[in-house]
Amino acid sequence: MSYFPPFSVIREGAEKLSRILFVLLFLRKGFRASSSVRRNVNGGREIGPWPESVRDFRLSDYPDDNSHVTMRKQSREMDSRWALEVMRKAPYVTVSFTRADGSAYGVPLSLACDGDKVWYFHCAPEGEKLDALAAHPEVCLSAVSRCRPTVGPKDGSFTLQYSSAIAFGVAELVTDDEEKIRALRLISQRFLPEHMAAFDEAVRRSLHRTAVVRITLTAPPTGKRKQYDSNGEEMKYGRME
Repeated sequence: MSYFPPFSVIREGAEKLSRILFVLLFLRKGFRASSSVRRNVNGGREIGPWPESVRDFRLSDYPDDNSHVTMRKQSREMDSRWALEVMRKAPYVTVSFTRADGSAYGVPLSLACDGDKVWYFHCAPEGEKLDALAAHPEVCLSAVSRCRPTVGPKDGSFTLQYSSAIAFGVAELVTDDEEKIRALRLISQRFLPEHMAAFDEAVRRSLHRTAVVRITLTAPPTGKRKQYDSNGEEMKYGRME
């Protein structure tokens, strides 16, 4: 005599199997993603030939066509000089850290640059950001200088017009007071240029309770854009109006 289990038993088994398959799929995707990030951070094939020292980095060391990276939607890829301008114009840049326990922590910050390679932000002398960079100094920066919901002029699709950039770097706490003041001056000149007369007094009052972090880019940033011209055609492959 054959035994057929009750429906509740079958359903419970199916639910368990579904959860196991979901976890396996998640782990597989997560491993692929983390492997890709490690290749980018450590200078694998996707990034291309890195300088011997990150402090020797110059944007001119790399081709303007961004051949050091691989973007799926290549028709929307923009060169590194364009991407740097997006980062300079963006009202804030989101910096993503990795906490000591491996969890992610991203926060929008007011950054200013010193040349193409070095970026600064300031914060309190203690907190999540400093704890994270002490454990994992590698960071990812993302910026958007333009974002406009749009109905496609030709096909009526719901889409966005945007200008964006992403970069990878290494974050370090600045300990030299002279560099801290220079960094704070760059930040203030970018965001409050009309109030620079009060800068020296503000530094005198607050320098001892202000931390400054230097982010050194380890490769040129990558740019991506979606934009329509005046005729409603999408501007692709770096085309400018």
